[in-house]
Amino acid sequence: MKKEYFLMVGGNQENPFLNNGRLELHESDGLEINSTVLVECFKMATPKGWESAKKIYEPLDVILWEQSNGALITEECAKMLAAKYANVQVKVYETAEQRAQRANAAGWNYVAANFMHDPYCTR
Repeated sequence: MKKEYFLMVGGNQENPFLNNGRLELHESDGLEINSTVLVECFKMATPKGWESAKKIYEPLDVILWEQSNGALITEECAKMLAAKYANVQVKVYETAEQRAQRANAAGWNYVAANFMHDPYCTR
């Protein structure tokens, strides 16, 4: 069975930072290709657990760049990246405007919801 580790970086070949990138394992037996996601999205946490805005750089053992932001990497490199970033949990900061936009996109309004559920509202 042939195994290939495919890394999609957040940057490009000249600046290969990992933020928001993805790591996949592609296995082929000649007839069928199976893909397994090893790292869904590369993230780094601050000491207090928030998502860090710093760019993530790691030494990469690239076999072949297939696109400007996608490469085949060695198994050792893939295992190191998966061990380090597969289970990173972060809190994401969201401003009041972003929360309101998300609420509006979901089809409801915070202000209307507050009036509907406030028994002391006189408006």
